[in-house]
Amino acid sequence: MIKLITFSLITFLLNNFLFAQTAIVGKVSDQYGASIPYASLAFRALDVKKDSLIEKITDEHGNFQLTLTEKGTYLVSIRVENVLKMQQKIEINDLKAPLAFIVPKSLLSNLMLDEVTVNKRKPTIQRKIDRIIMNVAQTANASGKSALELFKMAPGVFVNNGQISINGVVGTRILVDGKSINLAGNDLRNYLQTLRSNDIQSIEIIAHPSAEFDAEGSGGIINIVLKKQDKQGLNGYIGNDYAIGLGKYVTYTPYAGLNYQLGKVGLMASYSHSRAKSYEELKQRRDFPNQGLYQQETENTQTNKNDRIRLGATYDFTGKQFLGFSYTGQYSSFLGPSMAHSTITYPDAAKNIRSQGSFPSESKSNYQNLGLNYVLETDSLHSKFSLAIDYTHNQRSGNSISNSVDFDANGNIRSDTLFRLDYPSEAKIFTGDAKYNWITKSGSNLSIGVKATATDIMNTNRYQVFHQAWMPMPALDFQFDYKERIYATYANYTGKWAQIDYQLGLRG
Repeated sequence: MIKLITFSLITFLLNNFLFAQTAIVGKVSDQYGASIPYASLAFRALDVKKDSLIEKITDEHGNFQLTLTEKGTYLVSIRVENVLKMQQKIEINDLKAPLAFIVPKSLLSNLMLDEVTVNKRKPTIQRKIDRIIMNVAQTANASGKSALELFKMAPGVFVNNGQISINGVVGTRILVDGKSINLAGNDLRNYLQTLRSNDIQSIEIIAHPSAEFDAEGSGGIINIVLKKQDKQGLNGYIGNDYAIGLGKYVTYTPYAGLNYQLGKVGLMASYSHSRAKSYEELKQRRDFPNQGLYQQETENTQTNKNDRIRLGATYDFTGKQFLGFSYTGQYSSFLGPSMAHSTITYPDAAKNIRSQGSFPSESKSNYQNLGLNYVLETDSLHSKFSLAIDYTHNQRSGNSISNSVDFDANGNIRSDTLFRLDYPSEAKIFTGDAKYNWITKSGSNLSIGVKATATDIMNTNRYQVFHQAWMPMPALDFQFDYKERIYATYANYTGKWAQIDYQLGLRG
């Protein structure tokens, strides 16, 4: 039994160790050591076999963090304010060594001269008292990317194996137009991969949320602001992302969108489909005490399919009074068969153990969100009252099977296991939020609001074992139901005194 437990533990640890990605840190500065904030970097591998492009924007201190999985020669392009551009070829032999890029003073002097040009375009990066804003619509290299790829570019944001963090703090919440999308894990990753830059106006990185946001978690907030249709007439887009990736299967994501604006009425629709298939062939070898040798071969194929639909309608009553309706639906499926073969051999063959198994799993999710927004501007300074009502329903079904057999040195079966776990779940979340944002002539801003949230989540786990047929195991089943009701009020004030920006907040 101890050997079998050791089997499982070593397999788990080796899988996590071998597939961990390495985070590269670095800084962009001038020749005097002063940091250059919000510089755009692009790493392109020059080895044809490892051709890839990884992009990142530095934070306000010129620091950056990104993931590189391959050593070799890279061509690094650095842009500052979309004006200055320099390139540098570097050799990366140590994935743990920090990188430093120095921009010569002569180039920065030319940049200062270019800044006198009058331009109505928003900068790529804007810094506000409580957030950093990356204007996706103003970023040329953001075209065609998914929201998850844009996160990897954003300053201070790091994405590793689907886990999102701000400034190294995990537990980051994702909002869309200020509303939580209430997704996690693979469902969140699939949502972000099918949300295209064509639909995104900007991304707000809020490391320390104000009193306006729900008091939960410490990992900060990323708010995705979607584009608002303001062009009269009919316009749209169509495209397809195609990637070979690192495996033997291709990934493709066709997408399309259509917008129509006629007078006070606006209509929009967008659709994207994603099909990604990955393949892993893993061979492990490890020495054990007493001349033991552990070997394992694993083959794993995973298929993800996602369809995302977004519909919207708006009505502009007077130019200062606005009503909007939106619907988002995402339908995902996952299929992941896995085969494994393991052995432990010793000079004394009587101690040898062999194990083989298959571990298929599959899941489907049905995510739907309805939203209603009302906005009324009350003065010429754009003070406004807003009301948002949101309902989310997420239904998920899934199962996994474990079929393993252990043999002794003579090929006799020592033990075998065949069980199945079904884990359906359902979540219903209703949110209502009303607030008034008062802007004074001095530029100060006071927000007062109330919010109510009702959350109901039902999780079921059912076990079955196989004896000629699948038989339930009610003693192992369990049901987990979660109910939450939040009623909150908040006030948030931002202002400026003696060249100092400040923010005060209170939440109950």
